[in-house]
Amino acid sequence: MQGTFKKAGNSKTPDYYLENTGLEEQNFSAAVGYKKETYGAEVYFSQFNTKLGILKESHIGNLSDLLQAIERGEPSNAANAAFTYDINRPYQDVQHSLLKAKGYWQLGEAGKLEFVYGWQRNIREEYDVRRSESSLPSLQLTLNTHTTEAVFQHKPLGNFTGSVGISTIYQRNTRKYSNFLPQFTGVTAGVFAIEKWRKDRLQLEAGVRYDYKHLLVKTFEGNNNLIKPTYNFNNISGTLGAVYDVGYHLSVGLSATSAWRAPGANELFSEGVHHSAATYEVGDPTLESEQAYNFELSVDYFNNARLNGKLSLYQNYINNFIYLAPLPKPVLTIRGAFPAFEYKQTDAALRGADLSLSYKLVPGLVVESKTSLLFAKNLNTNDYLIFMPANRFSNSLRYEFDHNGQGKRVTETYLSVGGDQVMGQSRVPTKTEQDFAPAPEAYFLLRAEAGTTLHIGKQSFEIGITGNNLLNTVYREYLNKLRYYADEPGRLLMFRVRIPLDFS
Repeated sequence: MQGTFKKAGNSKTPDYYLENTGLEEQNFSAAVGYKKETYGAEVYFSQFNTKLGILKESHIGNLSDLLQAIERGEPSNAANAAFTYDINRPYQDVQHSLLKAKGYWQLGEAGKLEFVYGWQRNIREEYDVRRSESSLPSLQLTLNTHTTEAVFQHKPLGNFTGSVGISTIYQRNTRKYSNFLPQFTGVTAGVFAIEKWRKDRLQLEAGVRYDYKHLLVKTFEGNNNLIKPTYNFNNISGTLGAVYDVGYHLSVGLSATSAWRAPGANELFSEGVHHSAATYEVGDPTLESEQAYNFELSVDYFNNARLNGKLSLYQNYINNFIYLAPLPKPVLTIRGAFPAFEYKQTDAALRGADLSLSYKLVPGLVVESKTSLLFAKNLNTNDYLIFMPANRFSNSLRYEFDHNGQGKRVTETYLSVGGDQVMGQSRVPTKTEQDFAPAPEAYFLLRAEAGTTLHIGKQSFEIGITGNNLLNTVYREYLNKLRYYADEPGRLLMFRVRIPLDFS
């Protein structure tokens, strides 16, 4: 069993408070399981509840005030904003329930059968600033999702191991008070098989999957005319991969993968205010499925006493890539004025590299480094893709204190310090799809963490402190559309005490 409670007031940038950015959260979960050598089962349930305030200055009444807010670079009431736990409109109220049951059965020499069933219900209520006199939300969405998966893992046959399976997804979305998202029912079914062959230092892997998706949408067009368009998508995906153990802690891998994704109901029929992002979004009912072809080369240096790391180089081609493109002008609605975006498709190419390294300088002292590089092009316009993550570099130094002997009262003591360097995103479209504000400049964030475990009798207490953005850097995150109005939060210190309870 597990439970958490959170309550936070307004966030603060280095220079001013962000009005109406508090949150309240209550969660709990419980699980029970029974396991034997030949069979077993487990049931898990969780309940998540949260109330999220949305930056007040992102919901603006008219077009001229909206343009002034973007040009001003900070909220108009920044000088007077203060700390409070109060959450006023605009805000969201979310309830999410999850039930998952899984079991396995050993079928003797034949292999092993596993089954998983999951149910999720998500209720989201949005309260905007236009209906402050009413207790009713401006939008209520209820999404029920049922998933199943059955997998049979056959016993090893020579150098072969593998599995076959089927999976299904059933979704039903209902709405009230707003037409931003349509009501829809979606059914997806898939079958798949994957095999691995291993001999000496070489491992080969191949997989194939077929999926079918049916989508029935109920929405209104024109003079509130009810329409019920239906969509049917299907495709075959596949993967081929090889890993060769060179020796001396080094392996090299190659993979080629095809994948696809059907457009979602929001991408097809959105029409209205995306509340949490403070944007106006328009769907496109003519969107087709995305089809991706991915190629990757990886080099892994592992299980070395001092140096370990992995490098991945990838090249992805995505036909009919779905993305949000800015419209030329903001839109004025009954809920206020908002930057406007529409879902579009293009052929895209994404290439990049991910590198992670760790090096033990002396016993207990480890330096870690991570690099993520991405270059994305819109092949139809011969321009860059909008809203792609900027290049990122992270480095940290961690020291773990040695506690020799049994019965120590203090164990697992550590101290770490690190930083994240995020580059400015200079690869933005210049020919079409101009953003409502320039991409933010590069920034560096300093972080640190320390922790220890105290033992009093048979009870342990885990104590820690974490600090983010310790230099109180003023910055904005390119992928956060609230950057149009305000900076990101500044220095944050978090103290924690964790008390694990053992009833055995």
